[in-house]
Amino acid sequence: MNEITAIDTAIILSALGAQTLKEIGIPFPGVSQGALMYAGWQIATGNQFSGLAIIFSVFAGCLLGASAAYWSGRFGGNRIVDRFGKRIGFTAERLEQIKNKIAMRLFLLLKVSLSLSAGILRVPYVKYLTGVVIAMIAWETLYVAIGVAGQGVFKGFNLPWHFGTMPTIFIMIAAAIMIRISVILIVKHLKKQKG
Repeated sequence: MNEITAIDTAIILSALGAQTLKEIGIPFPGVSQGALMYAGWQIATGNQFSGLAIIFSVFAGCLLGASAAYWSGRFGGNRIVDRFGKRIGFTAERLEQIKNKIAMRLFLLLKVSLSLSAGILRVPYVKYLTGVVIAMIAWETLYVAIGVAGQGVFKGFNLPWHFGTMPTIFIMIAAAIMIRISVILIVKHLKKQKG
């Protein structure tokens, strides 16, 4: 079964849109992460084409959104910070704090700030994009692996490993939200211990 169904197409398009918007600062908690776990599930059940299409859509959304934020920062610079900065948690003071963290785009809460900062600071686009790609590969691999492992767990315990597409997606989105909250709490805890 190596085909893309209508539901898979909807997942591909929603993951692309959600990831693009997330990269420019509009949150869609759990959508792209759930889609990536579903992609891992699809790959583990033999539907590699669908799984890879979903992975590619999230990756493309990341590149589109991150590039849009970068070029907005590059050409809009301080006007964007002055006009919209408070809405997205980005101020001139924050720009100074972020200068040394541009290569560390792995921190989920800083994506739009780092992208705008990279543009404002005129970090070479290829260097910036390389950092985005490295971070995205790391995060995509994590969520796809969770999907593959989840399918294996359900199959290993003789549980109904295929509930149907929609329940599977909702379970994976819920798992993605829990993982994200856990990562945020761990990062906050580590920051408190350092400070």
